[in-house]
Amino acid sequence: MAFVDKKESVIQIELTPFGKRKIAKGNFKPDHYTFFDDDVIYDNSYTGTADAVNAAQDRIKETVRLDTQYLIKGIETSFKLESESIEDGLKDLFEELRQSDDTEESERILSFPLGSMNTNTQESPTFSLTSWNDKISNSSVTYNDKYNNGFKTAQIDMNLTHSVTVDTSNTRTVQNEVYDSETFQLDFTEAEVEFLDGSKIIQESEPLLISLEEANVKYSNENFEVEIFEIVATEPTPQDPDRTTVLVKLVEAEEVLKYFNITTDDSVEEIPKRNKNNRNFFSN
Repeated sequence: MAFVDKKESVIQIELTPFGKRKIAKGNFKPDHYTFFDDDVIYDNSYTGTADAVNAAQDRIKETVRLDTQYLIKGIETSFKLESESIEDGLKDLFEELRQSDDTEESERILSFPLGSMNTNTQESPTFSLTSWNDKISNSSVTYNDKYNNGFKTAQIDMNLTHSVTVDTSNTRTVQNEVYDSETFQLDFTEAEVEFLDGSKIIQESEPLLISLEEANVKYSNENFEVEIFEIVATEPTPQDPDRTTVLVKLVEAEEVLKYFNITTDDSVEEIPKRNKNNRNFFSN
């Protein structure tokens, strides 16, 4: 751990282990950046000592700041923890390789990204989420601060149904009929699959229909990013004995499209469109 020499350092960039692996594989292609101010204390009263009038600006400029941190634990510590988990039978010696960053690492290093808001207003940015098929099962919104770093993620439960029905009302006896794979094909990804004898398998999936709007910010077409995570069963560790699952981000679009068909704005036919004179995020 070191301190930044503000007289010599203008900008400093450090790659995380995940970034280094991406470079080694030749697929490190950053396309955006985010600024954070986790190490800045704007109101000194939170430390127990209030600033004098107009003193916060000078204090922030003169405060000693730590060097860029890109790890939450050292290599030797990580190796020791992995070895202990394997020796205790909590983790397999060989595991499936996944090209995904460590969610714990990314959330504990930097937690509070800088955003934007409208000027000349006392209203802070807010989100408004509406479920069009009334599937929110929470009586109230809960917040998860898993790593105790003040980064609270809103938790909303939505239970959707997927039903499969077998229809044998129009079955018939098949006799001496020959079909090849080209003239008769079955696609089990379709909502309705019909067999040679007339029986059917009917799948009915309930979509997730939501409207998400952000208020008191600049109105633009690129306000939201969607991240999809897979909940993977895992074994507890000595550091987290209650852990039973871990979140693995699906990075590649191909991975996401294996499980989801995501549509937005005008592509969502089930959601009624609003009037053009209303300020919203839908294209009419």
